[in-house]
Amino acid sequence: MEERNCMAPLRVILVLTLCGGVRSCVFCSLKYKNVENRFHQLCSGYMKTYNKTRCSKYMENTDFDDFAFHENKVIQITEKTHRVFRVLEINRSLADLPQYWDWLFEKKLVEYTHQVLCPPTCRGFVRTVNCTTCQREKVDCWDFKRCYPEKLSLQESVYLLIIISVACFAIGTFSFFSEYYFIYRHEK
Repeated sequence: MEERNCMAPLRVILVLTLCGGVRSCVFCSLKYKNVENRFHQLCSGYMKTYNKTRCSKYMENTDFDDFAFHENKVIQITEKTHRVFRVLEINRSLADLPQYWDWLFEKKLVEYTHQVLCPPTCRGFVRTVNCTTCQREKVDCWDFKRCYPEKLSLQESVYLLIIISVACFAIGTFSFFSEYYFIYRHEK
């Protein structure tokens, strides 16, 4: 019995080492919610229950430099994650942990970053929380093409309008001369 109790801290250290590469904006705020330790505990339980070596695609060596949020968004993300973890802990449904964590990184964090760094909300630069260091820093806004690759930029829109205007002028000129030639010339 005593040996098991002595091994418990060793297991926690081992799990933190396995999951240790995880850094995220989710862990930057509301430290009293203890989201980071709870994630590691849930992750360890998931790996043990399902005999997996990791509990998410986004475990170690994930580049968080692409993510940037306002402080209130960081608090919102942390609060949402706290609630999800609470439901997982109450229901003891660890199977949903990878789905939530992957969804968070693939969808929500990308969406929130897009909202912060893209026009019209961002002009020039914005002060955000760096997800790697959890510090506030100045970040340049993304250009229009990066934010909206399917839409035309201002320069492309001007070129398109010029081409359409020239085409309309050419069609009008052709129409005028053809009408003059066929109507007025044949009347004489």
